[in-house]
Amino acid sequence: MSGQVKKLVRCMQAAGSTSLADGSLCLLSEDEGQLVERVFNNEELQNQRFVADGIRANPSASYVASEKKSYVVFTSADNVLRASEFDVDSDEWVETSLDGVKTISLHPQSHVGVALIPGGALVFAQGANGVITSVRFDEATVTWSSGFDVPGEAQLGTPLSVYITDRALAVSFLDPQGGAHCHIRDFETGDWSDKAILNTTFSGAVQSLVISQDTDTGAIEAYLLTQGSVEHVGQDGSRSVLGSVSEGTFVPKSKAESGISISGSNYGNNMINNYGNGYGGRNGGGNGGRNGGGNGCYGGGYGGYTCYRPPVCYNPCW
Repeated sequence: MSGQVKKLVRCMQAAGSTSLADGSLCLLSEDEGQLVERVFNNEELQNQRFVADGIRANPSASYVASEKKSYVVFTSADNVLRASEFDVDSDEWVETSLDGVKTISLHPQSHVGVALIPGGALVFAQGANGVITSVRFDEATVTWSSGFDVPGEAQLGTPLSVYITDRALAVSFLDPQGGAHCHIRDFETGDWSDKAILNTTFSGAVQSLVISQDTDTGAIEAYLLTQGSVEHVGQDGSRSVLGSVSEGTFVPKSKAESGISISGSNYGNNMINNYGNGYGGRNGGGNGGRNGGGNGCYGGGYGGYTCYRPPVCYNPCW
């Protein structure tokens, strides 16, 4: 079976995910009311760490990384956005405050998505009012601040898929009727555009959404996890079932689906981030791949990164 699809499905089932430069996969999940990070080498569990307690049932979480700090942001049991910071000295996650912002109230089913930007990161979530909104992390001052709302009406509890290219920020979610939209903010002008992704409405709930974009052609395709089925929707709206999920394992529909490759160059949240070598080393690791997935591409381990961000950004874009 395609290693890409297998990894994709594992990430889609997790509360949050990232992968290290050595190929290890980090998955965040709930375990008896706690958020736990598990690190795998293929199927073998290499390590696990406590991240936070007091989390929401069926939580959503994302990694946020800079050259100096690394965080996991997550949804709490009292429906607010919280964070834990990685301590490289103790090799542990420690809960921290989002210094600079007031309590960020979330919809009870809010998902979380992250994108790296010049000088920091943007964290996206669904507010208590149902609007997709953002919080900005500034790596120079190590502070957080309120960001901006994303245009477009969102389905309550919609999954989020967030990524950047060298030209734009893309935030994707479902509308109230269940159709997927890719909301794109141009870095140069700051203007938003809405690209509807055809044929993405399903009768059942969509648990996870991953948007992939080919940076050469601009073609956008979607991967959706819905009621145990893994679906692919192409740029032209063509839809196919890749397989099902049985006891947490992807079962391809046929040999054709078992060998499918993911062609896009950028991936939305819960896909594959490229960290450098391991954890802990403040200067460890090389640069992550330029167009790796999910929250961006990182070099270095926890505590020290070389981060890819857009090469140019004008004032309107944030």
